[in-house]
Amino acid sequence: MKRIILMAVSFLLLSTLVFGASIPLKFAWDPNTDSVTIGYKLYRTDGTRVLLGTIPGKNPIFPYAVTITVPDGSTGTATFVATAFSATQESADSNMVAYPFDLSPAPAVPQGLKRVP
Repeated sequence: MKRIILMAVSFLLLSTLVFGASIPLKFAWDPNTDSVTIGYKLYRTDGTRVLLGTIPGKNPIFPYAVTITVPDGSTGTATFVATAFSATQESADSNMVAYPFDLSPAPAVPQGLKRVP
């Protein structure tokens, strides 16, 4: 039973990677002015919260680029937040940024266009 569950989870993960579409995104935010910030974290928050990257330094170089994967042919909205962190703590979430996407197939191109008298 464990082997079947492991195979099913592996298939789901691989199918997203193999049959997914990549969307490149860029982010920027106002750097903190406090004395304890040593970096930032960027999270994708639609569905499960996923850490996309850790950006060291109080004044990172922007834009910060990431690529997300979504299922081919899908539509939806991906959401993101950033946090700041110190040596021992992490801030609350920033405002949420939404990125709507539509990867549904386009209609076929009309054929045989002609002028009619």
